[in-house]
Amino acid sequence: MATIETASAADHPAIHRLARILYGGDVRPYTPVRQASRTFVARKDGEVAGFVICTFSDFGITRSGQIDELAVSETAQGEGIGRDLLHACEEWLRSEGIEAVFVSAGMEAEEDRQLSERFYLRMGFKRCIGPWLAFDLTKPAPATI
Repeated sequence: MATIETASAADHPAIHRLARILYGGDVRPYTPVRQASRTFVARKDGEVAGFVICTFSDFGITRSGQIDELAVSETAQGEGIGRDLLHACEEWLRSEGIEAVFVSAGMEAEEDRQLSERFYLRMGFKRCIGPWLAFDLTKPAPATI
């Protein structure tokens, strides 16, 4: 039976070797994980008219960012505030060495989802399909694997 423990710097070469299973021989050397987030706001006439939250995960092997939340007040939509907020995230993510950024255009209402998707497509995002699986942490884990 294996023991599970937090990785140390001494484990980095072994992590790099094992990462080749996932990414092939061209995988970059492993470095400790970095994660961060930023929230930007747009002010109009002294009031917050929009905000965006972006995050990144730099696993030392892969580096990606995510636009987590973006909203612009209904009265300020169409003025380029969403675009400017998105650009602020892109600049910050680039400055952190992030290579790709993802966003989910998922909204409960179909009309809102389509509007969100059209916005991100206009901003240069491309449709992608990922190998994502979800696990609900609010429910108990299966007893057996």
